[in-house]
Amino acid sequence: MNRDNKKKLPSGLAGWMMYYSRPWTLLAGAAFSFLGIGVLDYLGPGVDWDIFWLGLVLVLSLQVSSSYLKAHFDQIDVTYKGKWIVAQNPETEGFVKLPRQIFLLAGLTALTAAAVCIVILGSIHRLSGGTYVLLGIAFLIALFFGVPPIRLAYTGWGEISQAVLLAVVIPALTYLLQTGELNRVLSMLTFPLALLVLALFLAQSFEHYGKGSYLERGSLLVRINWQKGSFVHNILVLAAYLLVMLAALMGQPWSLVWPMLLSLPLAAFQVFQMVRITSGAKPDWRLLRLTSFATAAVTLYSIIITLFTG
Repeated sequence: MNRDNKKKLPSGLAGWMMYYSRPWTLLAGAAFSFLGIGVLDYLGPGVDWDIFWLGLVLVLSLQVSSSYLKAHFDQIDVTYKGKWIVAQNPETEGFVKLPRQIFLLAGLTALTAAAVCIVILGSIHRLSGGTYVLLGIAFLIALFFGVPPIRLAYTGWGEISQAVLLAVVIPALTYLLQTGELNRVLSMLTFPLALLVLALFLAQSFEHYGKGSYLERGSLLVRINWQKGSFVHNILVLAAYLLVMLAALMGQPWSLVWPMLLSLPLAAFQVFQMVRITSGAKPDWRLLRLTSFATAAVTLYSIIITLFTG
């Protein structure tokens, strides 16, 4: 693996706030919310858009709180766990000098916004037993992604928890807020997408594998090493499309199956790139990032469009 050129980290408060807000993840949270509401629109009961927008604010608030609480404890780690961190990553020096409580305040404010949304939803009787369970799961993943003592982001479980939150919990929660019960059509759409999202996270980790970035430590790829990581990546992509075909055999309407297969050529190219890299070919990290993102995004976009137009 090529280990030259460390990841460029931001400078200044605005740069670090943007870095930790993880805008692409927020966009994914919104998109998966639309997937959940799209299934409802497809099945025909009718959508309460006021509830949807309130649920979306809830989801995004949880994501933002998770990101900024992680930033707060990352700052504590960088400050107190040795000068070697700044020596290996000089850009983190600016991170250490930021006001100590800024990320904590931002995270708690977002968490308060999420709590307000939950109170409002409860007051209008939109919280069923299943909704409480999913809210509990979403809250635990969001909180312990970066908060001690668990800090999922640095245990190898961070990417897995985020894939589950984005592709499974968020659409299911969005759907439950409308109906109070789940439908198997939704689950047969979300599980393949969860595998593609996890494969995306793995693919994005390869470029910076082993480059000494403190803020990248403890990722799934670091925990299992890059050889196993490449194998797991390819299995995840293959399993995603096998689940799509299995859903078809289990009665999923073909109108919801074929849109998810539109990304299959991209997925094949993604796996081909990974095989070449593990065989010793010079990696094109930018192309791998683009392809892995496109595979998941095209699959998600295709099914959302189908749900709202079908």
